[in-house]
Amino acid sequence: LFATATATAPNDRKDYPRTWLAAVNLAGIRRLQNDLPGALKILAQARADYPEIWEVRSLESECLREDKKSGEALQLVSDFARNHWWHYGASLALGRLCAEAGDPERAVTALQHASRLDVHEVDALNLIAQMRLRQNRLADACQAQQRAVARQPDAPRQYILLSDILERMGQSAEAKDAFANAARLKAIGRDTKVLPN
Repeated sequence: LFATATATAPNDRKDYPRTWLAAVNLAGIRRLQNDLPGALKILAQARADYPEIWEVRSLESECLREDKKSGEALQLVSDFARNHWWHYGASLALGRLCAEAGDPERAVTALQHASRLDVHEVDALNLIAQMRLRQNRLADACQAQQRAVARQPDAPRQYILLSDILERMGQSAEAKDAFANAARLKAIGRDTKVLPN
């Protein structure tokens, strides 16, 4: 069914704008069957037909990474992110790929951009904090994680990472406070019961 839909997509797309979805699903099946060359062939054609669809590029970049072609994956995502500066997912993916490629400064730049694009998300800030922590740039890690806590003040995991950073900075009292906040939030979550209607 997906193969048929993918084959007819070039003719159908003028009437049905989401025909690219069949190609993504078929490529996903090929990927699950460990047929990365088959998945990549489908996705390359889909990208040629639908150059503006992030889901096509995203899956293609993941398949390229799995096929040990990280440079090609980075270029694919980088091109999309440059042409779609407003796309949060592309900026986040670019940051991750740059980090994997060993370019932490470019990764942080992309992740900072992603964090400005979606002021509710914390994934980019968490990645920045973890990267800076590995680089032993503790003040930068703390700043990024404090922003993540401000965005998700009810999420225990944000306080746990902040506590770890503060502890490494030698700020034991602040680290204990952050850990206590995480424990308090976890306790509230366990004690909260859904009342029947």
